[in-house]
Amino acid sequence: MVPAPPRAAVTEVGTCIELFSGGGGLAMALHAAGFRHLLLNEFNKRACASLRANFAVDYLPDEAPPATLTDAWPLIEGSIHDVDFTPFSGDVDLVAGGVPCQPFSLGGAHRGHLDERNLWPEFNRCVRETRPQVIVAENVRGLLRPSFGPYWDYIRRELAAPFEQRIQGESWTDHDRRLVKALRSGGDPTERYDIAFQLVNAADYGVPQNRWRVLLVGFRKDLNISWTFPPATHSAGALLRAQLSGEYSARHPLAPIKEHPGVTPPEDGLQPWRTVRDAIRDLPEPVERRETPGLIHHVGWPGAREYTGHTPNTLDRPAKTVKAGVHGVPGGESVLRRDDGSIRYLTVREVARIMTFPDDWRLEGPRGEQMRQLGNAVPVELGAVLGRAIAKTTQTTRTADRTTRDPAVTSRIMRSVLSKNTKPELVLRRAVHARGGRFRLHAADVPGRPDMVVRSRKIAVFVDGDLWHGNPAEWRRRGRTSLADLFPNRTSWWVEKIERNIQRDRDVDRQLREDGWRVFRIWASDVLADPNATASTVMSALRERP
Repeated sequence: MVPAPPRAAVTEVGTCIELFSGGGGLAMALHAAGFRHLLLNEFNKRACASLRANFAVDYLPDEAPPATLTDAWPLIEGSIHDVDFTPFSGDVDLVAGGVPCQPFSLGGAHRGHLDERNLWPEFNRCVRETRPQVIVAENVRGLLRPSFGPYWDYIRRELAAPFEQRIQGESWTDHDRRLVKALRSGGDPTERYDIAFQLVNAADYGVPQNRWRVLLVGFRKDLNISWTFPPATHSAGALLRAQLSGEYSARHPLAPIKEHPGVTPPEDGLQPWRTVRDAIRDLPEPVERRETPGLIHHVGWPGAREYTGHTPNTLDRPAKTVKAGVHGVPGGESVLRRDDGSIRYLTVREVARIMTFPDDWRLEGPRGEQMRQLGNAVPVELGAVLGRAIAKTTQTTRTADRTTRDPAVTSRIMRSVLSKNTKPELVLRRAVHARGGRFRLHAADVPGRPDMVVRSRKIAVFVDGDLWHGNPAEWRRRGRTSLADLFPNRTSWWVEKIERNIQRDRDVDRQLREDGWRVFRIWASDVLADPNATASTVMSALRERP
C-alpha cells in the first residue's frame, strides 16, 4: 500500500507557489519535502477538480494564508495570465512548476516558442513578481532537442535575470542579446539567479518507470549556494544483479528466472530499479468495468491490443513512460503483459502507483482524463527527492523573517483572488443534492452570501472554516488552550481579525433571523468528519412544513 502524503509529521522548511499544478504530483512532492503551499494555479477544470478532491480549496476573501503544513492548499483555477503574484512578494521561498511540455514534447507538434501553450514567459513573470529564493521547473527532454537549443539557452538566461524584462514588440532573440550583456555586467545579486539543469531518469530515483525529464533549479545569487543535483539512488545494474542472484525472485516467486547475460554488472552501491511488479504486486487482478472493493480507480478496461510501436509493459522492468497522449488518446502506452503472455490495460490505480501517487489520491473525470492527468504529472517520488535536496541546502541559508510583515499586505493577498467552492462546501452540497435537496449558491442579495440558500423556505446555510470563524474545537485540535495561543507572531492582529469574523457572523445571523430566515452554521470539520449527519440536518429543515 502506498502511504498517504505526510501532513503534520513533516517539518516545515519553507513556503511555495506551485504553477501548472495539474493532477498534483509536484504539489504533493514539495509538501512531503516540507514546503507549505501559499498558492496553486491550474487552468484545466478536471485537474482542479482532482486537486479539490484531495487537499486543495479555493481562496476565500479575507481569509489568512495557510499557517501550517496541515492547512489546505489554496487554489486559483484559471489562466496564469490572469494571476497577479505581486501580493506574495517577499513571502515565497520556492516557485515551482511543470511548465506545459506540449510545445517541446517529442510526441507533440514541436512548435516550441511559437506555440501559444509555451508558458515559460509566465513562469518567469511569477519569479519576477515574487522574488523567491529558489526556482524549480520540470519539462520533457525534447526541450534539449538541437532545434530548440537557442530558445532553451534564452529561457535559462531569462530566469537568471528576470528583472531584465522583455520590451513590448521586442523579439526574443533581441531580448536574448540584451540578457547576455546584462549577465556579463553582474547586477544586483538579489535580482539574479544561478541556474542549473540536468536530464534525469525517474527510474534512477526509485520511480518504477523509465521517464526522462529535464529538471531546472535556480538559487538566488545573493544566497551564494553551490548546487549539485541529488545523485541517483537506484540503477539498472542493481536490478539485474538482484534478478541474477535470486534476491528478486525471493520477493516475487512468480517472476521468471533471469537468464544470465554472461557478464554480471559491477557493484555500484545503489538499490535496484523498481519494476512494475514491485509497484502493483499487492493489487488484485482488476475486473472489467467494475471498481475493486477497498480501492479507488482500480477498474479493468477492455480492448487492450499491441501493434508496431505500441508494445506492452513487462512486469519485471520499470514501466514505459506514462504519457498524457496526443490526438486525444491519453494513456496510449498503458498496456501490461501478464505472466501467461496475455495483455490487458493497466488500471488508473496501477498507473498512479507507477507515478508514485498514494492510493488515497483521487482523480476526477472519466478514465481518459484521469490518465491524462497522470501522464502530465511529475512523479511524486522524483519531486520529493528534489524537494528534500533543496530543503537541506536552504535550511542553513534562509534569512527571511516574515514576522514583521505589514498585515495590510496579507489582507491584500486575500482580496486579490475570488472565492468559489471550498472542499467542505462541495462535500455538503453533494450529500444534500444526493438526498434530493435543491438550493441556490452564494446568493449575493442575501446578507452574508450564504453558501446554500433555499428561498422558498427562507433557509440559509453557512459552511464555516473552523479556525477563521472561531471554533474552540480547532484550538484544542492544535494543542492550544486559547485563540491567542494559535498565533505566536502578530498575535493581537490575528486575534482581532478572528474576533471580527465572529462578530460579523453574529450580526449576519441576527439580520437574517429578523427577516424571517432560518440560519444554519455548520463547521467545515463536521462536514468532512460526517457528511451524512450534516446533510441530514439540512434535509430535516427542508422537509419541515413552512
